[in-house]
Amino acid sequence: MNKKLRFEKPVALQRFTLLLRIRFLASRIGFLLDCGVLACDFHHDPSELHKFRPDSADFFDKLDKAQQDCEDEIEESRIEQCIAEKSKQRNLVANPFYGFCAIPQASDDKTACSSSTSDPNFKGNPITEEMSWSRFPFQKGSMPPPFPKTTSLRSVTGAYISQEQGEGAGARVRRSIGRPELRNMDPFLMLDEFKVGLPAGFPDHPHRGIETVTYMFPDSPGNMTHEDSNGNAGTLGPQDLQWMTAARGILHSEVPDKREPAHGLQMWLNLKSKDKMIAPEYQEFGAADLTRIEAADDSGKLVQVALVAGESLGGRSKIRTRTPCYMLHVKLTAAGAVFRQMIPPDFTAFLYTLEGAQITLTQSNGQASKLIQGHTTVTLESNGKSNEKMGIEVIASKADSDFVLVAAQPIGEPIVQHGPFVMTSQNEIRQAFMDYQNAANGFESARGWESKNRRLMGR
Repeated sequence: MNKKLRFEKPVALQRFTLLLRIRFLASRIGFLLDCGVLACDFHHDPSELHKFRPDSADFFDKLDKAQQDCEDEIEESRIEQCIAEKSKQRNLVANPFYGFCAIPQASDDKTACSSSTSDPNFKGNPITEEMSWSRFPFQKGSMPPPFPKTTSLRSVTGAYISQEQGEGAGARVRRSIGRPELRNMDPFLMLDEFKVGLPAGFPDHPHRGIETVTYMFPDSPGNMTHEDSNGNAGTLGPQDLQWMTAARGILHSEVPDKREPAHGLQMWLNLKSKDKMIAPEYQEFGAADLTRIEAADDSGKLVQVALVAGESLGGRSKIRTRTPCYMLHVKLTAAGAVFRQMIPPDFTAFLYTLEGAQITLTQSNGQASKLIQGHTTVTLESNGKSNEKMGIEVIASKADSDFVLVAAQPIGEPIVQHGPFVMTSQNEIRQAFMDYQNAANGFESARGWESKNRRLMGR
């Protein structure tokens, strides 16, 4: 009688296969759980905004506590993720079962992972991509010559690594302006680099008193859909630009259109008190209409600039700004390439470097700054003397270094921000909460409104 032969897997192989399956299922479950609204993030959960009673005596105490709890929770979660990532990298080669075994923690991990610590080697979710602009035409411009001695150079006053943190519903961002050390750099309120694919996103949430600027990177793998309570809707693709004036009030939703991540920047810009209660407005420019200009530096190396706002190399952005503003996406195509830009001396100014960038800035003493790498916010000195000339000079230490230069005239008014509302006094914040909760004074269209694009997230 012939017996059918069966191949029996070795016990070790069976266990290894089972562990892999368990780990895969655990990662899927963890991913799904992570896509809920953060417990602390009342900004992206309108139901949470209705829990605060503007007429209560402890209204601002509760708001401040919610904000502080949010920051503490995000910091704790981000440190835990950073430590786990560092431990995983140390053990990946030595221990293939690192996902299931106890992983030793280095004594300096918590310090290195703190948001107050500069750590240029932190790579929370590294996806290096070259910014290929070949599909877009560039106008010919001219690089300013070396600055004369009568022009002062803006020196670096600080450099802060933008590490990843949770935001919205399962989304991850690298926060630049808006973190504790860089809060309310008049008139800038926030700058986030987002890289978000479904099912994560930024579902229905309100704004009052600000403008939001969304700029998609040229090689963004995915698109970002947007929709608001006033009936506006659309999709932002690679190098598309949206400048939204929320003003007296709007409820909107920003959701990727697919699993491939939408990659870009969003900036919050304060409005003057006289403009905070005007009607909402949009300015949108597709990639084909964005002003792009290029010029050779003194040694013939090419520098390319996409003008979101302001002017550079002889070109000017098409965006109308209520506050004089520059927002320039600069690409230094070769090592040693030099970019120069004049900025009014009283303007608040900073740089944000992108993945893979390596640059230095020429200081006011003529010396080069320390090497600045990707995902770093670089604050620059300013001077209130409007008759003084001040410039910025940036030098690439490696080819294809990208950064965004941002500068604007300070408004010089009080900034009172709680959640998505930014006004000039606590009384105006109370009123903003009451108006939102009662769907009044600019929020009439928000009553009962729910976006359609949130369904892409399975909501």
